[in-house]
Amino acid sequence: MKRGEIWTLQADGYDSKPRPVVIVHSDTVDRKLLGYKVGVVDDASMTNIGRQLMRVLGLL
Repeated sequence: MKRGEIWTLQADGYDSKPRPVVIVHSDTVDRKLLGYKVGVVDDASMTNIGRQLMRVLGLL
């Protein structure tokens, strides 16, 4: 599991359906919750995701 990969995540809670997630920090995800690798985000999009996360977290 690496930064930028897209996986399905099966979590208890709302509707309990597998949802797509983008890995932004590989050591914070419980691997038991991950299903299948679905794809990879390109570098430009991953840079944009990082910037948007910083904005949401108030780091910009």
